[in-house]
Amino acid sequence: MQWVDSERSSPVVSLGLCIVLTLFIFGVGALVTAKLYSGVQRLTSTELRLGELNGVIVHHDEVLTMSAYMAAQTGETKWEDRYRRYEVPLEAAIKEMQATVPGAVAEHATQKTDAANHALIEMENRVFSLVRQN
Repeated sequence: MQWVDSERSSPVVSLGLCIVLTLFIFGVGALVTAKLYSGVQRLTSTELRLGELNGVIVHHDEVLTMSAYMAAQTGETKWEDRYRRYEVPLEAAIKEMQATVPGAVAEHATQKTDAANHALIEMENRVFSLVRQN
């Protein structure tokens, strides 16, 4: 650093060094900002998709429950047909949520939802079996 402090150095050298350091700092700041923005965008899109999946799961679950209820009340097999149309999309939505949600706590919650869904499906299938037996 002798050349910066020497008597022969002009303010141009010091000014040039300041400009280079300033540009470096701004460049690093821009990279950090871009990385943070990308992370926020990814988090936002994941949260939006999870909200959509939650709505899909609730809707399909309600359709399945009401179809089983209507089959039990009316004895008509058309309700079982409706139930079967919504069974696979509900399972797919639960699997997508399990794949989308990161972390052990979230995984545990989605596994509980999946287990509850399977228990409910088992009960509703029993309803359809009883309806077919009159």
